[in-house]
Amino acid sequence: MNLSTIPLDSPPEEIDPSEEFSRQWGSTATDDPYPMFEEFRASGPVVDKDIFVELGAVNTWNADGRRKVYSIVGYDAVKACLSRPEIFSSAINAELSAHVRGRNLNMIDPPEHTRLRGILQKSFTPARVNEWMEDLIRPEIDRLLSGIRPAGSADLDADFSYILPYRVTHKMFRLSERDYDNFHDLSIWTLLYHVRPDHAVWASKALALMLQDQIDASRGQVGTDVVTLLANAQIEGDRLTDEEIVSFLRLLIPAGAETTTRGLALTFYALLTHPDQLDLLRRQPDLIPKAVTESLRWQVPFGIEPRLVTQDTELGEVSIPAGALVLPCLAAANRDPEYFPDPAIFDIEREGKGPILSFGFSAHVCLGMNLARGEIAAALEAVLVGLPNLRLDPDAPAPRMTGVGARGVDHLRVVFDASPA
Repeated sequence: MNLSTIPLDSPPEEIDPSEEFSRQWGSTATDDPYPMFEEFRASGPVVDKDIFVELGAVNTWNADGRRKVYSIVGYDAVKACLSRPEIFSSAINAELSAHVRGRNLNMIDPPEHTRLRGILQKSFTPARVNEWMEDLIRPEIDRLLSGIRPAGSADLDADFSYILPYRVTHKMFRLSERDYDNFHDLSIWTLLYHVRPDHAVWASKALALMLQDQIDASRGQVGTDVVTLLANAQIEGDRLTDEEIVSFLRLLIPAGAETTTRGLALTFYALLTHPDQLDLLRRQPDLIPKAVTESLRWQVPFGIEPRLVTQDTELGEVSIPAGALVLPCLAAANRDPEYFPDPAIFDIEREGKGPILSFGFSAHVCLGMNLARGEIAAALEAVLVGLPNLRLDPDAPAPRMTGVGARGVDHLRVVFDASPA
């Protein structure tokens, strides 16, 4: 990381962000947490066990063990939990990361959440998403594929999935091209607030400094990009402060770039490890939207949304005391056989009985959900055409999926028919 241009104290020592990210977000003793989810669900939709602990991981939200923990694994129970923010509060996220990321939408509940979300949502209208698709996303996809195409082989994770969403987010913020490498590194460091707090705090300050010039230049200007909209937004007559704006932008990094990075890699993994489904998609590219939905159901990038219980309550016929920590498991809900028959099967023609919950539900449903879906679909469409005869490299180790809080792949080494850039 080259941060010599940022006038702060010397950065902390170099680290392996991938290793640290896995340590914080649920590296487990098993690569496949789904049998555990099924075991839990056999006892009921809500169980008084901690998914992380049972899988041999650290529960970042309860690292000191002071709270009673309940895991929510049934589809209906997960939806019910996420629909009642007055009882199941997102404030738990503020405890963990507000000192690094500032106060943002992921840490507050209605009515404050409703007012602030209404402002940010104006940047994610269908028209704006379509504009980003044509002006930012497709050109960046083409640029990345041009660099990959002549070689006939690549790591589709490291060379494409890991880069594209961060490049798009960087462009959405209208930051200078010379800042991109630093932006990518800083963005990842800010997510390490539990395992590497010094790194996270330093990176958060450096990222705020990088964003400040753009905020200053956008004050009093007319525009519908994210920064200009926030720089000129008002809440009950008061303009958002710089820190409030930076906090919103910091939220878009994990909510947009990191989630889409993982979702894109998991989609490629699903198709590459199911050649029959990949062949079907080649024959019927109109199935791409359904393929994206199915891949995000089959493997969820961020599969658990913690909530803090504000009062004694009952969910799934289980009594839960105030102060408890509940873990709505989106990944388990997406494999509830009542809604998704034969849920372990990856089937791009699947017709589920309800929407997938990969992006959450109700008040806190992901603001950039349609952007993420569109970005993954556009990338998939371009890769199928631009990298003909795409397949896993038979000479490389098989890729692995890992993690529970954050799901990802260790690599996606592929081969294809080379062609000019």
